[in-house]
Amino acid sequence: MKTCYEASAPARWNVQGVTLGLLAFTDNEPAWAATSSQAGVWHVPMRLKDSRAKHLFTAVKQAKETVDVLIVSAHWGPNWGHTPPSDHIAFAHALIETGADIIFGHSGHVVRGIEIYKQRPILYCTGDFVNDYVVDPSERNDRSGVFVVETDGQRLVRLLLYPMMIQACHARRAGYEERAAMLGTMQKLCTALHTATIWNEQHGWLEIQIQ
Repeated sequence: MKTCYEASAPARWNVQGVTLGLLAFTDNEPAWAATSSQAGVWHVPMRLKDSRAKHLFTAVKQAKETVDVLIVSAHWGPNWGHTPPSDHIAFAHALIETGADIIFGHSGHVVRGIEIYKQRPILYCTGDFVNDYVVDPSERNDRSGVFVVETDGQRLVRLLLYPMMIQACHARRAGYEERAAMLGTMQKLCTALHTATIWNEQHGWLEIQIQ
């Protein structure tokens, strides 16, 4: 747990000459918010004009000045529902316009669609990777994925999704029928966000071009 200053500070690391940065916030549990005297999380409500949101946008702008690729981790939104809330879309767009390169959305237990905005990927919710929840027959929280963003130096090139299944607290590559069901859902969700996808049977991934 960290104080307010530490919770809102970017993490940085260098990979083959490329400097990556990470900022992480949540819109959940405001009672857990870090303050100058209390450790906690970086709580930011989904209101663009809120002072805490403005602080986040300033932090994004400043962090981008010191890194090549900036990832913003957003632990946000409801646990269920495949459609991203409208306030998330506006907020994600504002983050990218401020300097974020990748929006890594999570918190929900199901995957949501992926949008490419200004040649930057927004993963609205990556779902679970491992969990001990009972599987909801309509939400299908046992269907998930491994998400990989490929880069060429500082340039984001494409995003790859490997379909996964969660069973008995274990993640494994999805079989043919499971994969087809998940791909159908994800491609539908991406199409709704005007994102084109290509399934590569040979490699077993769903491909989204960024550039």
